[in-house]
Amino acid sequence: MLYRLSCGSLSFRQGLRRKHIPVTRPFTSLVQPWISRLLAKFRRSPDLLANLREEPLDWYYVRGGGYHPVHIGDTFQNSRYTIVRKLGWGYYSTVWLARDELLDCHVALKVLMHPMKGALPSPEMEVPMLKRINEIDDSHPGKAHILRMLDTFKHEGPNGLHDCVTFGVQGNTVLSLQQAYPNRVLPIDLVKRISRQMLLALDFTHRCYIKPNNILMVIENPEEVIESYLSNSDISMHPTKARSPHKPIFIVESECIPIDLERHMNNIQFKLADFGSGCIIYELSIGRFMFNVTPPDDLPLSEEEYHLLLIITLLGDLPLDFLKKGEWSNSFFDLETGKPLGMDISEDANSTLAEIVEHWAPESLAEDERVGLVDLLSRMIRILPQDRETAQELLEHPWLQCSDQPHIPPPPPFDISRPISPPRPQTPPPLPSPDTAEVMPA
Repeated sequence: MLYRLSCGSLSFRQGLRRKHIPVTRPFTSLVQPWISRLLAKFRRSPDLLANLREEPLDWYYVRGGGYHPVHIGDTFQNSRYTIVRKLGWGYYSTVWLARDELLDCHVALKVLMHPMKGALPSPEMEVPMLKRINEIDDSHPGKAHILRMLDTFKHEGPNGLHDCVTFGVQGNTVLSLQQAYPNRVLPIDLVKRISRQMLLALDFTHRCYIKPNNILMVIENPEEVIESYLSNSDISMHPTKARSPHKPIFIVESECIPIDLERHMNNIQFKLADFGSGCIIYELSIGRFMFNVTPPDDLPLSEEEYHLLLIITLLGDLPLDFLKKGEWSNSFFDLETGKPLGMDISEDANSTLAEIVEHWAPESLAEDERVGLVDLLSRMIRILPQDRETAQELLEHPWLQCSDQPHIPPPPPFDISRPISPPRPQTPPPLPSPDTAEVMPA
């Protein structure tokens, strides 16, 4: 189960590691009494602020777009929504717990970036997709596992016009749930439940980008849980020392509404919160990525090259006809032979799904479960899309059927009120090629 590879003159062995607010923005009465106290209490060095696992401050105004600076107590949509807490952030949005004065309840308010010039993909794609989901027939069982949009509107701020979307408030992510179990390995019966519900969601949407931080746990009696949490928790904010109206005065730490896993583990439900592919079943079962795209220090390959290398050693050469359809294929492959450029992959470098699962599976995963997992994965992880089984077909796979063990043990005591944020990016979203930059929204 080791890759045996050579790249140019370098030979090595590498284990299967997977690794509308005015510019002079007034604060509401909710925030004003705190300002002087917070500035004195949270005097932090720039280095400490940089170490927070929150959205990068530099992304608030870049290339004519960026995040909208949001503060606790800010209001949206003619004061209908008031910001209460921060729930999280992503590469194209920040998400906030807000009080909906019209419906007298709490909602999750997602504030999308104003598109950066040339950024690909654009956050403007999300709202039309969510509207389409709301229009589709309710009878499909997968729709129960999709996070439904409640409201959408536009908000003008110092960094541009932002699309805003509201959803029902959900609990923490499956990624945070992974952190609660030893070695990030979930009980196999819980993996099957999540897998079935996400395949139903996938069958409904036809295309989804499924990864642990896109899967949310559903809260029962959400208003009761939210009110209890708000009355027993504090807000963590850190001054940014920013003097520009384009950036926030404070960075607010993300938090999630916790779920009583001891009580609800055996009937917990999940919803898919974002769209696009992933080896999620493998990751939840084994506790590690199937493809860790960070190359080892002794291998002079980019992340893209290394990722392709791992795919080839697992699934074999990419078909030449398939490569010729790719816009960037000639940057990575010889289109005469189909071989990757700059890499000489020896025959003993190849591995199989069975070998990988056998090597990395936890001891607690029984042999029959390993065999079933490998068979399921082999039907999903194929190079050509037309060769992969559909979500509807996969839902009939024996490995995903009801387990003989009805009880799923809860994780050890663990604080999951703090979400696991995406790794802080070092640079803004990538620009497209010069040939396509002109057609991207400003």
